[in-house]
Amino acid sequence: MADVLLNLVWQVSALLALLSIAVVSLLVVHRFFRNRLDLREVARRKELRRLAVHLINNPEQIIEARKLYRDSDRRLLLGVFEELRKQLKGEFAERLNSLMRIMGLMTECLERLKHPIWYRRAQAAELLGNFNDPNVVLALYRTLEDSRHEVRIAAAQSLARLHAVQSVREIVNALIGNRTDPSLAVTEVFRSLGPQHVPELRELLRDRQVTPTAKVLVIDALGRLGALSAVEELLEQYDHSYLPVRIATMQAFSRLHDPRSLPVVLLATRDAAWEVRAQAAICLGRLGSDEGIPALQPLLMDDQWWVRYHAAQSLAVLGHPGLLCLQTTAEDGESPEAANMAWGVLREKGLAVV
Repeated sequence: MADVLLNLVWQVSALLALLSIAVVSLLVVHRFFRNRLDLREVARRKELRRLAVHLINNPEQIIEARKLYRDSDRRLLLGVFEELRKQLKGEFAERLNSLMRIMGLMTECLERLKHPIWYRRAQAAELLGNFNDPNVVLALYRTLEDSRHEVRIAAAQSLARLHAVQSVREIVNALIGNRTDPSLAVTEVFRSLGPQHVPELRELLRDRQVTPTAKVLVIDALGRLGALSAVEELLEQYDHSYLPVRIATMQAFSRLHDPRSLPVVLLATRDAAWEVRAQAAICLGRLGSDEGIPALQPLLMDDQWWVRYHAAQSLAVLGHPGLLCLQTTAEDGESPEAANMAWGVLREKGLAVV
């Protein structure tokens, strides 16, 4: 009985060893052919890139050049054109787009929006941002409903690049929802919105159903657009319970330089959050009003270094009264930290009271 069992164990072990050898052999063969295929693709990709660059420099040959491409080149061409798109500007970028159209890559990208692999869909959505075509815009809007956040971002970026965003609210719903940590890519989508979107951005800021995270992006966009018409809506956000909203509001006021914001900026210098006090200090310097000096002087003794620093910097740009405040603070020694900051900024700027 023991001999039979040992024989069975030996046979099973031998079978497993043979199976292992077979599997390893298959993997080696697969890797061999995979490497050969990769080398061919690398070589073909270089050829396609050289040809694409040649056609971009010689656009009169573009139509005739279609016969030089094979159907199997489409996947490689997408990668080549994605690289070139980031390098070309102006007329050369337009020539690249024409070449992509002629090669049928716009249609290829539209089809890839349904690809089962999400990053293929994202790549297609990004490349479609080069084609100002009604079918493209419609497809990109449908892609805002994609199950993957990354694909939705790529679609929104392309819509913004094409200046085809028709509803900011749809962008908010697609990219933010209940998220509290918007990526830089999402932020850039909002920053790329144009002046024509200001009315809707203002409406979103007034809407109490809009999440605080979305309001941060809306406020940032309004500030960067220089939307003075939105000051009234922004004034209502300075004491919002969500800290990033208060910070974004001060930053927007710093860009707008509107004197109507002065009263709330003065109030913000006493905010419980040092980040808001620091932004308020910056804003007072950019507003350029002497009325900000009495609020900036106490900030020189703030517990936070950044608040003291920005307060001193703003006082330095407010002319003689601000410099006098710095000089007095530096000499009276009532607060060593305030005195050091005042002296430091005066020395840094090479300024002296006349």
